[in-house]
Amino acid sequence: MSATPRCPRSAGFSLTELLVVIAILGILTAILLPAVHRARLLGERTKCLNNLGQIGKALVMYTMQWDGVYPATRWASGAKQRWPFALRDLVGGRLTENDAIESAASNGNKIMNHVFACPSARASKNQRTTQRWLFFREGSYGYNWGTFGPFYPNTDGDKISPTWRYPVSHACIERPAATIVVADSFGNADLADCHAYTLDAPRLLHGHTRWGTTSGKGMTPMDNRHSGRGNAAFADGHAAALTLRDAGYAQDQPWLVDGTGDNSLWTGTGQDE
Repeated sequence: MSATPRCPRSAGFSLTELLVVIAILGILTAILLPAVHRARLLGERTKCLNNLGQIGKALVMYTMQWDGVYPATRWASGAKQRWPFALRDLVGGRLTENDAIESAASNGNKIMNHVFACPSARASKNQRTTQRWLFFREGSYGYNWGTFGPFYPNTDGDKISPTWRYPVSHACIERPAATIVVADSFGNADLADCHAYTLDAPRLLHGHTRWGTTSGKGMTPMDNRHSGRGNAAFADGHAAALTLRDAGYAQDQPWLVDGTGDNSLWTGTGQDE
C-alpha cells in the first residue's frame, strides 16, 4: 500500500510573519531616522563653522593687504556691492551669477560661492521666507558693521553711520580673539529684503541707528539656527558656536531681541560699551 503524498509547504511568509517583519522595520525606522536627522544637522553646523572660519581668515588677510583696514559693509553707489565682494579674491573668486551687479532677491542674482551659503539657513524662521539665503542682501551671514565697517561713502545722507567710523583700522580692535566680526544672521523681520548682510550687537554700537525701529525687529541679530546656537567668526580668524546668551543678547530667540544685553564680544575692546 503506497503512502499518501504530502503537499509541499509553501516557501512564502505567513501573514503573521509578514506583520512581525513590518513591525520590526517600523521600530528600526523610528530609531534610525532621528539619528540620521541629528547627523545631518551636525554636518550642516560643521560646514557652516568651516565657512565662517574661512571668512574670518579672509578678513585677516584683507587687513594685511589694505594697510590694516576692514572693508565697508556696502558701497553706497554703483552696484551696491556688499562686504563679501571685498573678499572675492581671497575665497576662490566668483561670488554670484553676475558679480557686476548686486546680489538681492529683487533681481535674482544668486550666490554661487558656497563659502557664503549656510546649509542650515533654510531652517531659520526669518531666512527661509522666499529663500532669502540665496542672496547677499538677505543672505546667510552678517557683518558686525557697527564696529568693523560702516557704509561707504560714509556721508550724513545715509542717516545711520557716523562719518568718523570709516575706515576702521585693525589697530582699533584691541581684543580680536574676543570680537565677533561675522556670524549667522537672522535679518530684520520688519523688512521684505531683511538686510541680513548686516549684523547688530545686543545694543546698537558707536552711535549707529537702524532701518525701522531702533530695537526689536528693527535690528538684525545673530541667528541660532543650529539647534539653538549660531556660528560666529572672530577678528583673529577663528570661529565658534554660541548661544544668543553667550553672544551677549538678553533673549534666547532672535525674534525677541529688544536692544538690551552685553556688548563685550562686539566692541573690539572687550568692554560692554
